[in-house]
Amino acid sequence: MRDQNFQDLMRKVDHFLVNGAGDTEPGALSPTDGKADITDELSKQESFSRFIKRKFPPRKPSSDLVKSIKDRIKMLDPQEQKSSI
Repeated sequence: MRDQNFQDLMRKVDHFLVNGAGDTEPGALSPTDGKADITDELSKQESFSRFIKRKFPPRKPSSDLVKSIKDRIKMLDPQEQKSSI
């Protein structure tokens, strides 16, 4: 769904850039139409992003994962000291 919306937006932007601001071709986007569409799309994306951040907080690593990483670091330190002697 997001890809389709993005493709629609890009099609509108391309159409706006190709036709330019002064074209009188039927169906051509005026500069204000293009800006309004882009602004609306960005607004929708921002609100969706805020929704996702609010509903799904960033995941934090488990305490077991942190402990295992610390243990691995402690195991590496003695080995490095022996090889440097």
